[in-house]
Amino acid sequence: MNPSHVSRVIDKYKVIIILVLLVVVISVINVRFLRVRNLVNVLMHASINGIMALSMTTLLLSNHFDLSIGSTLSIVGMITLYLQPAMGIVPSILIGISIGIGIGFINGIIVVFGRVNAFIATLGTMIIIKGLALSMNQGNPIPNKSIVYMEIGNGSVGIFPFPVLYFALFIVI
Repeated sequence: MNPSHVSRVIDKYKVIIILVLLVVVISVINVRFLRVRNLVNVLMHASINGIMALSMTTLLLSNHFDLSIGSTLSIVGMITLYLQPAMGIVPSILIGISIGIGIGFINGIIVVFGRVNAFIATLGTMIIIKGLALSMNQGNPIPNKSIVYMEIGNGSVGIFPFPVLYFALFIVI
């Protein structure tokens, strides 16, 4: 192999190489790192950000991005939890998802028809949504009393938590 070929391979796979090196170093430092329980735990915690990253990837491919995605996630979760005791699990989740889609639709209208830069538009909606979320609960957590709702977020099939399965489903979609 000539040096330029090695350089191209390293450049092409640098993220994977860095990931493998990190896994090796962390595994040497902490022998429990590669245990199945820990790896599933890492996947569980990464799955929510992974789902958001998938939608961001779609936007980035179209040369746009959305700064309001985290605030949208928080307000959708809050509204879903608020509605769940009165309406039930499925209707509250469907309304929450509809609100999230609606926020994305509003962002799209502002960017496309208002010709506002995506950074500015979504920065504004992020601030508005974050303000609404904070005012709705005065910065306090919302208690969840539904076992079914907890199971949707914390349940599992075998060793795989539902959020990891949701993430895998969204990857396939």
